[in-house]
Amino acid sequence: MCRTALFLLCCSLLSILLLPRPLHALSAQELIEETWNQLRGQASRGEVAMTIHRPDWERTMRMQTWTQGRSQSLIRILEPAKDKGNGTLKKGQDMRFTAQPCLTSHRL
Repeated sequence: MCRTALFLLCCSLLSILLLPRPLHALSAQELIEETWNQLRGQASRGEVAMTIHRPDWERTMRMQTWTQGRSQSLIRILEPAKDKGNGTLKKGQDMRFTAQPCLTSHRL
């Protein structure tokens, strides 16, 4: 355990020393935006679970997500069964669409 901690500390210090530094210091806002851009990349795909805790009940939802940049995203619900297939599409700032297969015949 001690060797692992020492190894991680050394790697962290080396990465800090060897990474290129910007010519100007970043503001907090710029630092957060750059971090999100590095994590997000050009496009991403994932599967997430969200648990809603209430005093009287608890509910877990599983969803698939796809994003492209900051302006396009698609979220599709996988579980629970009563919500399966519902989805939300965002394209641009103001265009949001919700698809509910139980009400329409269109599928995402």
